[in-house]
Amino acid sequence: MEHFKSKMKVLIIVEGQQTELEFFTKLFSVFDVPVELVFVANNLYALYHKMEMYHFECDVKDALAELVNSDEMKEILKSKFTYTYLIFDSDLQNKAPAQRSMNIPIEQLAEENLDKLKEMARYFTDETDPTIGRLYINYPMMESYRYCDSFYDEAYLSAIIPISMMKDFKEYASQKRLSGYNISTYTKNNFEDLIRMNVHKLKTVSDMECDETPSYQQYQTISVGAKIADNQSEMVLHDQKLSVINTSLFMVLDYFGNKHSFYDKFMNLI
Repeated sequence: MEHFKSKMKVLIIVEGQQTELEFFTKLFSVFDVPVELVFVANNLYALYHKMEMYHFECDVKDALAELVNSDEMKEILKSKFTYTYLIFDSDLQNKAPAQRSMNIPIEQLAEENLDKLKEMARYFTDETDPTIGRLYINYPMMESYRYCDSFYDEAYLSAIIPISMMKDFKEYASQKRLSGYNISTYTKNNFEDLIRMNVHKLKTVSDMECDETPSYQQYQTISVGAKIADNQSEMVLHDQKLSVINTSLFMVLDYFGNKHSFYDKFMNLI
């Protein structure tokens, strides 16, 4: 992705929690990315069902406009954005509206929702196309970024969670040492450590047999959202477990790419 010096208007579609707003505001700030961030709250699966109604042949902003209640937000969605991002939790325990009165095993829900995630991940792949955007799915949720005891925690590289325990993930994350740090205190070095840690976690998620730091080409291959969703789906189907990973941190690497060797320098490859 090309780095522009002028201020850009960026649309970020999130679950609607304060966590995401504070996180991405701080992330863009410490990396000196000149942006005006516009946040729109929505539910991933509600958006999926709306897009499905149009066979995914519609502008994501138009679909959102039908889901939001605020007239002000509907007007905002008519704006032009340089980049569009979708940041969502995997929410594998989510029930579709027609299922809410049903007692459905979490295993069945997880499988059904993973199919939807994979479809979404294959569709939302271009942040520069304002009608589509790029999807980053956090497993099992946004709080995965602080599911560790330090900004680079070796234990995180093998962190998994049974799908039966996903609904309590926030509580588990709150018990980790990093949860004691307010996001407003994070430095650039802190974020760099978190990003590097999650890049190395990608090797586990992708079953990449490599003890070394992934090259930029390898990173581009193993960080594809659809491939991550496919690999997570295999783990759920075979082991009823999910690998903990925060993919939204990769936004920085995807934004700067390897222009002027940014990725190589960032990952200490040169």
